[in-house]
Amino acid sequence: RVASFVFNNVLRMGNSELQAGAVYAAQIICDAIGSACNGNRAPLDSLVDNDLIEPSLHAFISHKVLQRRHRSGWHLYEKLAMKEQPQQHIQFSLDPLLLHTRLVIGAQRKCFDGREMHRLEIGSHLVICDSRPDGLWRPSRQHAILHELGCTVQCTFLFHIKPARAEDNMTYRLAFGGSHPLFCTFEAARAGKSMFNIAPDFKHGHDEDDTLEFRVVDISGMTECAFFWDAAEHVRLA
Repeated sequence: RVASFVFNNVLRMGNSELQAGAVYAAQIICDAIGSACNGNRAPLDSLVDNDLIEPSLHAFISHKVLQRRHRSGWHLYEKLAMKEQPQQHIQFSLDPLLLHTRLVIGAQRKCFDGREMHRLEIGSHLVICDSRPDGLWRPSRQHAILHELGCTVQCTFLFHIKPARAEDNMTYRLAFGGSHPLFCTFEAARAGKSMFNIAPDFKHGHDEDDTLEFRVVDISGMTECAFFWDAAEHVRLA
């Protein structure tokens, strides 16, 4: 039920369309990390500048890339990489697997303050957040919160990496610590009114631009930044 609601009401796209976008985004990210491994941080930094990757994840990746460059004597490969060669990308499998979908009702990363919020987690696919802890398990209450506060969706994809060159494989191992395969978690938020075909109320702070924009919030479990709702007080089912 959660996956069906996510695709039909929040994302409003099919699985194949979501997969295509995930492959494109993952390709850009791996190319940016590869460039950073070669000493060019500009593509990686542009991801966070354009709100395409969570800042704390960007900081973690930047630190790891720098760490591995020093440990692995990357300057030796860097000299080889400077030779004039046609640019090739790290190749992904064309059929990534959607491993997990999570719906977070009542919380959006950009405006979430967990200090006075409560959260109820139902399995691994549904989280409900609100300032009142009572009745979060009720579908009627969830619907009301969704209508008022909107939601966040997270989709985690599995990618099998297929480096085009030996140098690409080295880039991947240096950037991700040799972790195979690659897991990417994409996040998007949606205002409640837009899901119920109600005109947004601009006077009360609802965002006029409800365009769905995805951001990468985790890569292969590198950080805990994906779980922004953990700042709220945990409510247990009685």
